[in-house]
Amino acid sequence: MTQPTSHPLYRPDIDGLRALAVLLVVGYHAFPTQLKSGFIGVDVFFVISGYLISTIIFTNLSAGTFSFVNFYQRRINRIFPALSLVLISCLAFGWFALLPSEFKQLGQHLAGGAAFVSNFVLWRESGYFDSLAETKPLLHLWSLAIEEQFYILWPAILWLTFRFKQSWLVVIAIVLGLSFALNLTSAYADPSYTFYSPQTRFWELLIGAIVAYATLYGRYPQAFLRYQTALSNLLSLGALVIFAAAVWLINQNRVFPGAWALLPTLAAALFIAAGPQAWVNRTVLSRPLLVWLGLISYPLYLWHWPLLAFQRIIEGEAATLIARVITVALSVLLAWVTYRFVETPVRQNTRNRPYVLLLCVAMTIIGAAGLYTKARDGLNARHQINEQVASLKQYSETFDENPLCRESYPRFQGAYCFKSKPGEPTLQILGDSHANRLIMGLSQLTNENILHLSHHSCPQFLNLAVHVLSRTDVCAKFNLQALDVALNTESIKTVIMTFRGPLYIGNHGGTVSLVSNPKQQDVKTVISTVMRKTLDQLLARHKTIIFVFDNPEINFDIKTCVDARSVNAQSSNIRTNCAVSRAQYDAHHREYRTLMQSILKDYPAVKIVDGAKVFCDTDYCYASKNGEVLYTDFDHLSLAGATLVAKEIIHALQK
Repeated sequence: MTQPTSHPLYRPDIDGLRALAVLLVVGYHAFPTQLKSGFIGVDVFFVISGYLISTIIFTNLSAGTFSFVNFYQRRINRIFPALSLVLISCLAFGWFALLPSEFKQLGQHLAGGAAFVSNFVLWRESGYFDSLAETKPLLHLWSLAIEEQFYILWPAILWLTFRFKQSWLVVIAIVLGLSFALNLTSAYADPSYTFYSPQTRFWELLIGAIVAYATLYGRYPQAFLRYQTALSNLLSLGALVIFAAAVWLINQNRVFPGAWALLPTLAAALFIAAGPQAWVNRTVLSRPLLVWLGLISYPLYLWHWPLLAFQRIIEGEAATLIARVITVALSVLLAWVTYRFVETPVRQNTRNRPYVLLLCVAMTIIGAAGLYTKARDGLNARHQINEQVASLKQYSETFDENPLCRESYPRFQGAYCFKSKPGEPTLQILGDSHANRLIMGLSQLTNENILHLSHHSCPQFLNLAVHVLSRTDVCAKFNLQALDVALNTESIKTVIMTFRGPLYIGNHGGTVSLVSNPKQQDVKTVISTVMRKTLDQLLARHKTIIFVFDNPEINFDIKTCVDARSVNAQSSNIRTNCAVSRAQYDAHHREYRTLMQSILKDYPAVKIVDGAKVFCDTDYCYASKNGEVLYTDFDHLSLAGATLVAKEIIHALQK
C-alpha cells in the first residue's frame, strides 16, 4: 500500500493485486452488507508491503548500498504527502462539521495518525461504550500505523542479521512463527488486542518477506526450472482459488485475524510468488484499469473512509445507496488528483532532502494541532453549538460509581458500584449499563437506598458467562458477587432486573455460555437456564422482583434530534421525527421478548414493566418527547428517558 512503484523491481501485476485489495476495503466500508469479507484487503496489503520492503532491503544490503537515511527518506516521500493532505482536510472539515466532543476525538486520532500510533489509540478506545466505528474519520489509519511500525523495526533487524552473518531466512521464520502463534492464542481471548497489535500482525508482512527471500535467493532444482512456466501458472491459479474462498467464507462472525487470515495472506503470497508472467498475473492483474487503481490505491485508501465517516456523521444515520456510490466516486477522483499532483511531483523530485524536512515539519505541526484540539476539549468556543446530549451523557456517568459504594463493597471491582445513600441498601438493580441508567430516574422518585454492583455488558444471572468485548468471560465473577449480595442481604427487599436483551438474543453481537458447561452456547437455552435459576433463588429468599423489558434502540445519531451542528446533509438541522418505526422495534426485539415472556409466564409473582409501553405507540418508538431527549446514544437512556421508566417501576411497586 505504501511502496514505491518506479524502482527497478516494479511489477504491474502487484499494482493489480493492490487494486483488488483496495476494492475489497472500499467495497466493505461503503457496502458492508453486500461485501462482508472486504476487510481482508488490508491483509493483502500487509503481504505486499512486507514483500516489497524486504526486497528493497535484501537487494541493497547484498549490494552494499543500504542506507538507513535513504530508506527512511524514501518512506517519508512516499507516505507523508498524501497523508498530510488528508489529515489537514479532515481537521478543516471537522472544524465546521463536528461537535466539540467529536472534534476532541478527531484531534486525538489526528495526533495518533501523524505519529503512526493510531492502532494503539484505537485499541485503548475499543470497548462497550466506544462510539460507532462509522463515526471515526481516521479509524482506517490503524493499518498504516502497523506498516510504519514494521518499517521502523524490520530494516534494523535485517541489518543486524546481515552484520553478524546470520541467516535471514531463520530470523524471518522465528519472528513470523512467534507473531503467528501470538495471533492464534490471542484471537479468541482478546480480539481487540489481536486486531490492533503489531505483534499479532507482523506475521502477515513477514509472509511477504519470505516470498521476497525465496524470489531473490531461492535455489531450485533443474526439474523445477524445466517446468517453471507451468508451476507459475499453477501457483497463480491456486492463489485465485484461495482468494475466492477467502472472499466467500470470511465475514465478521469469524474469529479474525486468527487462522482465517491465512487465506488472504496465502493467496497474496502465491500471486506474488507466481511472478509477472503467470497467466492470471499477466492477463488479469496486469490489465491497465487494475494497474491504474493500484497506482492510486494508497491515496484512495486514505480518502475513502473519512468521506464515508463524515457523511455518516452529518446525516446522523447510514447514507442511501446512491449517496455512498457518489462518495466512492469522489474518493477515486480525489485519489487520482492526489496521486497526480501531490505524490508524483514529490517522488520525481531529485532534490529529496528539502522535501523530507518540510514533510516532517508539516507532520509535526499536524500532530501538535491534534493534541491541542484534544487538550482544549474540541475547541468548544468555535460555534454556539447545542451539546445537550453530551451533557446528559456526562450527567449519567455520575451514577456509575461513588466512594460510598466502594467503601461498602471494597472487594467488588466491576465498572459499576453505586449506592445512593449511607446505610444498608434496600433495593438492588441487577443488570448491565441499561440497568445502571435507571438509577438516575429512581433516585429522584424513591427514598429507597439503591445499590448497583455490575459491569457493562453483563446481564446478571447465576452461572452465566458472557463474551462481548472479548472471547473470554468478563461477567461470571461480577455476577456471582452481586447476586450473593442480593440474595444474602436482608435489608434488600426489592430487586429490579433488566439487561440489553436483543444484544444477546437474536444474534446481534453478544455470545453467552454456562459457567458449569462452557460448551453449551445456545443462547436461548443458556438464558432460560440461568434466568430461571436466578429467579428461583431470589423468590426463595422472599425478594420482590420487577423485570423491566429493555428500552428500544435507535438507528440514528441522537444529536440530530436537536439543533446540534452547523453542517448537516438534511434540509433542516433538526430531525423532524426523532423516532424509529414500531415495526423496526418489533423485529429487533422479537426473539428477546418471546424468550422473556416464555420464562416469565412461569413466574406470576414477578412484576413486569414494559419499555415498549413507555416509549412506543402503534407507529413509532420515540427518542424525544415534549422537547426532551430520551437517549444519550443509540441505546442508553438519558435522565428524561430513565425517569419515564422509573415512574412505571414505582407504579408497579405500589400495586
